[in-house]
Amino acid sequence: MNLIQKLTIRARLIVLVGFAALAMICVGLLGLNGMHNAEDSLNTVFQDRLVPTVEISRISELMRENRSQLLYALQHEPGSKTEPYHKHDVEVHVANVERNIQEISTIWDRYLAEHDLSGVDKALADEFAQKRAEFVKVGLTPAVAFIREGDYLNAAIHLAKETKPSFDAAHEAVDKLWERQIEVARITYDAEIERGATIQTVSIGVLVLGIAFLSILAIVTIRGIVSVVGKLNSAADRMAAGDLTARCDHSAGDELGSIAASF
Repeated sequence: MNLIQKLTIRARLIVLVGFAALAMICVGLLGLNGMHNAEDSLNTVFQDRLVPTVEISRISELMRENRSQLLYALQHEPGSKTEPYHKHDVEVHVANVERNIQEISTIWDRYLAEHDLSGVDKALADEFAQKRAEFVKVGLTPAVAFIREGDYLNAAIHLAKETKPSFDAAHEAVDKLWERQIEVARITYDAEIERGATIQTVSIGVLVLGIAFLSILAIVTIRGIVSVVGKLNSAADRMAAGDLTARCDHSAGDELGSIAASF
């Protein structure tokens, strides 16, 4: 309090305005920094997690479709009860399988090229690549060959013994990749929520401390002004009444103290 009273009113007003401006700047910078970090986090989630999720979902869809196309192809077996329901050649289904294999390869190559994988992500990607290659080599290619040769019995046996197990393994691997994207997106979201809470706490703290300091400074200044004005009025009244010994007892180092010293 004594330190504040030693300051001039001009200095107090400068401190008052300066501290208020500083507090506003601090809170503003915290907010801008939080917005910038949030923007970076959203961009990371979009580029590194949302886009891969779409790509991985498409791969999963095409893998399931390949298995379905082979099952449809089996329904073309000559003499079967399902053959009359297919008005197109079996090659339609076989061609779809081969086209889907190529599309998956294109998506996967793009995924590897656009994302710098490491750690868990790279391990999961390597696992999927290995399982998917086995699915194509062991599960799909021989089945397609049997169907093109018209050997529907061996094609059906192969689907049950080789295609299904290799599909299940590859699909489990692609599911792990998809779940990884969701997991990391959730971690990023939680981190951003925590960062936002920290910024909010710090901002509130700065505001509370600023308001407290400014309130104390304002109260001391106002009380000082009111007090000395009262003393000056009293001294002036006494002097007006003829008491030339009247003095104003105010020894502060501010402008009003200088006026009081003149009495």
